[in-house]
Amino acid sequence: ISKIDGVGTLLNLKVLDLSYNKIKTIDGLSGLNIQELNLRGNCIEKITNLGSNYLPKLSVLDIAENKIKSLKPLEACEKLSSLDVRDNQLEFLRQVEFLADLQFLEVLMFLGNPASKKPFYRRRIIYRLASLSKLDFTKISSEEKVRAFNLYPTLNEDGTVSNGEGNRFNDLQKRMDVFCKYIPHQEYIDFSA
Repeated sequence: ISKIDGVGTLLNLKVLDLSYNKIKTIDGLSGLNIQELNLRGNCIEKITNLGSNYLPKLSVLDIAENKIKSLKPLEACEKLSSLDVRDNQLEFLRQVEFLADLQFLEVLMFLGNPASKKPFYRRRIIYRLASLSKLDFTKISSEEKVRAFNLYPTLNEDGTVSNGEGNRFNDLQKRMDVFCKYIPHQEYIDFSA
């Protein structure tokens, strides 16, 4: 199958599995009540037509093994609780920031992307997505959350650094200053990208 077609009238459809086909574009699903969508192993390069305006009840999405480079369109999937984006072309861990406002997101599968090979990969995602209970195939422990938050400076409730400078994801200069103050003879490495 290379095109999603013929399902537009299936208003009671809750689960749709179109995995391992040749689909390039997500289309033809608007207004359906799909809760679980599996598009694993297709040829999708760009996520489209999945927000709450298109699929208002979507809570489980599997788009692993595609060619996706950005998670930005998923920030509109307000009911998403489980997301599998393994084995795509996501180069930057900061892509998960687009998921930060998804209040129901508990499970994220991210392995196999270039970004998953970066130092402190798990801790960096856990810091950015504090609501997660499971990352990849492992449950996130309280201790792991504490270690993740220790990579970054203390934040106020509104997301600003405790001294008022910067914000939750834009505090690089503050971290560099603290590092250079206490460890002046070593090079600072930015693990936040």
